[in-house]
Amino acid sequence: MAEQGKNIERFDKLCHQIMQALVDNCPIEMKLTAGTFGLQQRDRNDQYAQLTNDEVFMYAALRWLADEQVIRRIVDGKNSYVGHVITIKGLELRNAVPASLKPRI
Repeated sequence: MAEQGKNIERFDKLCHQIMQALVDNCPIEMKLTAGTFGLQQRDRNDQYAQLTNDEVFMYAALRWLADEQVIRRIVDGKNSYVGHVITIKGLELRNAVPASLKPRI
């Protein structure tokens, strides 16, 4: 059980970092790598290098956030990764919705 507690704390911290980076860059997509968050990443010069544990965890977090529609993965016409952008749902969760996008009463 202790490992799960550590895992959720790690997930929480990474989600905060991901969402803050995307809020700060909104509405422009941002290419996210493990290095973006100071995590260990594989040697990009070695085409056979396996993903690090940090990269596996980060990609799982990105996939989860995208599946929950908190962020959106952007790909080009060739289905190549371009970056991520925060969604309106993500902005709402961060209490960062621009005034112009809030309902008028």
